[in-house]
Amino acid sequence: MRERPLTEFISEKGTKEKKKPEKPKGLKGPWELPEGWRWVRLGNLLKEPVQNGYSPQPAENPTGVWILSLSALSTIEIEDDTPHLKPAPLENKIREFFLQSGDILVSRANTKELVGLSSIYTGNQRDVIFPDLMMRIRVNEEVVDKKFLVYWLRSPYSRQYFASNAKGTSQSMAKINQRTLIKTPVPLPSLSKQKRIVAKLDELNKRIEEAKRLAREAREEAERLMASALHEVFSKAEERGWEWVKIKDIATDTERVNPTKTPNLEFWYIDIASIDNATYQISKPKLLKGKEAPSRARKLVKAGDVIFATTRPYLKNVAIVPDWLDNQVCSTGFAVLRANPEKTIPQWMFYYLVSDFAIEKIKPMMRGANYPAITDRDLFNLKIPLPPLEEQKRIVAYLDSIHEHAQRLVQLYEEREKELKKLFPAVLDRAFRGEL
Repeated sequence: MRERPLTEFISEKGTKEKKKPEKPKGLKGPWELPEGWRWVRLGNLLKEPVQNGYSPQPAENPTGVWILSLSALSTIEIEDDTPHLKPAPLENKIREFFLQSGDILVSRANTKELVGLSSIYTGNQRDVIFPDLMMRIRVNEEVVDKKFLVYWLRSPYSRQYFASNAKGTSQSMAKINQRTLIKTPVPLPSLSKQKRIVAKLDELNKRIEEAKRLAREAREEAERLMASALHEVFSKAEERGWEWVKIKDIATDTERVNPTKTPNLEFWYIDIASIDNATYQISKPKLLKGKEAPSRARKLVKAGDVIFATTRPYLKNVAIVPDWLDNQVCSTGFAVLRANPEKTIPQWMFYYLVSDFAIEKIKPMMRGANYPAITDRDLFNLKIPLPPLEEQKRIVAYLDSIHEHAQRLVQLYEEREKELKKLFPAVLDRAFRGEL
């Protein structure tokens, strides 16, 4: 009998049959995708590693090289003419941070609402670098469309993903790292499907942005209605023969109080932050106990008083005290004007003080570089046109109607802007579920 070679025994008994390698399981995403789509990690779409940027000390004068600011990510595309640039110094180190057209930039540090925001650099210049608060990604364009990915990174799911994975104790600066970025799940259809989706999103985004622009312009026009009406009234004071008097001749100041003397008594406190200078109303007064009163809570106000913030008066933090705030307290940062009912009505003084006509007369009185302000005495010495009392009432009724109409329009257009702001994220959400 022929002896069998030892190798035959080894092959039969010493080895086991090799198992066929299992196919890798597909990534399970946050929702089911249509047929032909799949979930992948962003890291599987890259042609080179993610790179953090570099932030040299800005140059004092232009050098021919520019560094982007974080605010450049406010738009989907960053073009050559972006205003979000600062001059960068000429250093050898900056060479590896020059941007190429098509680079995708992602914020790695920002507020929780904005961290992870992304844009495509579409500029042709080779003289722009990106800061260390951004990460650069370059994708394999045979697999993924660049703009498709940017739209995905701006979608509601991605915004929430980055916010929930951001680290940091500062409320104003949350951070994500490269690991978080490359682990981002991405819904991926075929490349041709991606391009069709991008074309639709581009068109819808263009229409929505145009609608937002029109709503914004309409709101701004509504805001100008009141300014125009005030100008019409007060610019013709001389022509109408109205008398000019100092405010102190038609109004009195208020008395001082000290709420800390009644430590457990509650009162409403009006500071400058309480004023809505878009509507000229006291919208956010603070309910405090006397023992909580700040040192500036010293002026008693009564219903009908006109309060005028004397710091940065051009911001027009002006309001008439409503009935429900009668006998409450305001900050010493306000001048309080109490109308003499025999000579004027509060609304007449109020409308004059919110007019550009009055502000231009107040500006030369301002003192201080950081916090330009006037004194109460300056305001009481300001001259105001004074028609007869009945004429004041007629004009105030006219201005009231314009003000109410303008406020209704402003509110309408503000609501429309808010709705439009929510619209594109909703479109993105549908697009990445295959529903566009």
